[in-house]
Formats: sequence, structure tokens, C-alpha cells
Amino acid sequence: MNQYIQIIFKKCEQLIRFRMLSSSSIVYSSSSVPPHIPIMKSEIVKYTQPKPGQVYLDMTFGTGGHANEILKYAADNLTCYFLDRDPTSFSFMESLRTNYSSSNDLPQLLSGYDLKYQSVDLILMDLGVSSPQLDNESRGFGFKHNAPLDMRMNQSRNVQKDTPTAADVINTLNADELSNIFSIYGEERFSRRIANAIVDYRNDAGSIQTTKQLADLVHSVVPIIGPITPTDSEIDSNPRSRSAKLRIAKRA
Repeated sequence: MNQYIQIIFKKCEQLIRFRMLSSSSIVYSSSSVPPHIPIMKSEIVKYTQPKPGQVYLDMTFGTGGHANEILKYAADNLTCYFLDRDPTSFSFMESLRTNYSSSNDLPQLLSGYDLKYQSVDLILMDLGVSSPQLDNESRGFGFKHNAPLDMRMNQSRNVQKDTPTAADVINTLNADELSNIFSIYGEERFSRRIANAIVDYRNDAGSIQTTKQLADLVHSVVPIIGPITPTDSEIDSNPRSRSAKLRIAKRA
């Protein structure tokens, strides 16, 4: 199996920060307000209702939006543990005087803080790419800007030794391997078509190095989904179906 496939599928060591603190000791100044505001932070507080004395494990700290809301809700004596795969999140943990460790050592860290089985009251994982990551063109996650095809969570790590960029993967794997990645991890309906197009482009024009190159290539082989319109029978049975589907299309 290709070396990049091996790197992708193995359990890679990740750099995190880990900290136990009391919410009463946290002071957020206007200059430290998180730049990203989670859209469901109120709902998370509503349904979890963190209470003083509980233990909170945030496995995707990000810019601290959820943590800030939970700390404000639980007046004091809330024990918190913060982790994140993206090193850019660490700057938002500086005021918490966080420590460093590896996610592989999570059981040992929990044991070191004397956390027993079923002793954590709330575990939060806000999975996926965040809007700050998508908006930062140097990260190569989004397609709004023409940027290097990177897409690594940790850009400080050695590319060849530790973590390949998206460009490495796109330009190295064969069609079967690419199709499997797109299908399994992206749930992409046209995974085979996209994979074949990538390999054909490499053979004809060379490597793919930017987000725009990849986006244009995908756009050229994936059909554009047509507008959402009701059928004649739907309109006959329910005249409101036309406006309803238009509202859905507008929201989408």
C-alpha cells in the first residue's frame, strides 16, 4: 500500500494541550473574545446544563467558543480539560496556562489527574472543519481563494516524515485509492468519476497544486444539480408545494 495511505489510515500522534482549572479563575478580556462564535452554543448549554463541581472534557477546543459559554454558565468549580488537533487553537488557551501532551496519552493523562471510569460528566466534540479554518486561505481547506492544496490540521509538522498535504495525496494515489477516500470519508456520489479525472489530469497536464485547480477539475466532471421544482402531480394535489420547495431551495 502506498506510503501516504499508510500515514492516512494509521493512528497518528497528535499534539494537544491539556489543563485542569476552575471556571472562577478565568477572566476573558475584550481582546481575548473568540473570533468564531458557535451557532449552537446556547443549545449545548441548555441540554447539558453544566453544574459546579462537574468535570468537562472539550475534545475540540477550537477558539474556545463552547468552553467560554459553559464556563460562564457554571459559576465556579467546574473542572475542564481542553484538547484540539489544530495547533492554532493553542493561542486561545494561553490564558489558561495549558500544558502539552499527545492524544495517544489521553488515558495516562486522565489517570494522572485521577479521573476514574465514568467520572467525566460532559464530553463535547464539535467535529469537522471550522469556519476560521475554511476562511484562512493559507490552510487550503476551502475553495473561495486560490491557495496551496494543504488541508493539514498541523502545518508545522514535517510533510514527508509525518503528515502529507492534500496535494501529496491527490498527486500520488491511484484512482482506486482516491475513489475509496472520496467515497468513504466524503460520502461522495461521484467519487469514481472525480478520481479518474484527477489521474487523467495528472497524466496529461501534470500535478494539481492549488485549491482552484482541484475545484475546477471537480466542477468539470460533476453534474450541476438542477433547481428544486415540484412535479405537476404534486402541484395538483397540493398547490403550496411549489412555494414550499422554493423556500427549501432558498434556504439551501
